[in-house]
Amino acid sequence: MANSFISVEEPASPTKKLDSESLTVGLNTVERERVQIVGVAATDIAPVTLADGLSVKVTNSVAVSGPLTDAQLRATPVPVSGTVTASGPLTDVQLRATPVPVSGTVSVTEPVSVDDNGGSLTVDGTFFQATQPISAATLPLPTGASTLAGQTQPGVDIGDVTVNNAAGAAAVNIQDGGNSITIDGSVTVSSLPASTNTIEVVGDAAHDAAVAGNPVLIGGISQDIDDTAPPNQVSAEGDAVRIACDRDGAVFTRPFGPRTWSYHEDSSSALTDASVHAAPAAGLSLYVTDIVVSTGAATALNVFFEEGASKVLGPWYLEAVAGRGLAIHFGTPKKITAATALTVTTSAAIAHSIDVTGFIAAG
Repeated sequence: MANSFISVEEPASPTKKLDSESLTVGLNTVERERVQIVGVAATDIAPVTLADGLSVKVTNSVAVSGPLTDAQLRATPVPVSGTVTASGPLTDVQLRATPVPVSGTVSVTEPVSVDDNGGSLTVDGTFFQATQPISAATLPLPTGASTLAGQTQPGVDIGDVTVNNAAGAAAVNIQDGGNSITIDGSVTVSSLPASTNTIEVVGDAAHDAAVAGNPVLIGGISQDIDDTAPPNQVSAEGDAVRIACDRDGAVFTRPFGPRTWSYHEDSSSALTDASVHAAPAAGLSLYVTDIVVSTGAATALNVFFEEGASKVLGPWYLEAVAGRGLAIHFGTPKKITAATALTVTTSAAIAHSIDVTGFIAAG
């Protein structure tokens, strides 16, 4: 349609004015009236803007030939009344990029996946999860149960505790936590370990340690004085052995130590510092218990024993009669200086014999 215009004559003194705006149409400048759509009331005016055009309120269903764009849906919430059929769903990327505001009721088909996008979700109403955390501190005690304020305090005396363990019930284990448990009254041991059926008793002090504690009464095994093997004889040195006593309880003892030694010499030669026994280790001494000397010629003989250059036994003199001799037993053994050897010397080269016995012990 071609552009055109209409000329309007205006009186010299107009009484009414028509709202218009000037614009160029083709080669002419024309006036165009401003048009408004109004209702019954003076204020019922439909607004028209350059950006949005004419706003129209729709009260009934309107068929939309084309869908709103994603940008349009996100710019302002779209009120929905009734059922709206979407020709195509929003993509996952579009849904995640910016939340889509929805006003009204939306029906969905279960299940529904909910993602908090790294945040948190607030749930109104009752919520049950697979594992329920329970605080025992807030749980009520069973009927008839008693409470004690100190029962959870380590090191607090809670008084007497009685444990009733019915017949056939499982054993009650008590842990002392590395300390000790005091038991008042008697303790009955029903059985011992099956391996040895023994209970080891350990003294207060180890061997060669300072004595501690009170003495423990001990007993022995009775043994008759006769020509039979003793009942507590052991097979090897170092074995455990019972103490031997007679039937009155008297302990059989020996007047010498277990490390016995003996010396025998039989010749016709004179002896000068002949070795009777070598020096024992430091802290140990030779003890002499018996000496026997005899001669086989009618020649006088004297004999003595030395430790180093010092005489400790003798000299003893035998007269010049063949068959003379001496035999000495020391009720108190003769002690030689610790860690010192013992030697013997005779005065004549005649037939003779010498026997010496003793033991080694500390001293």
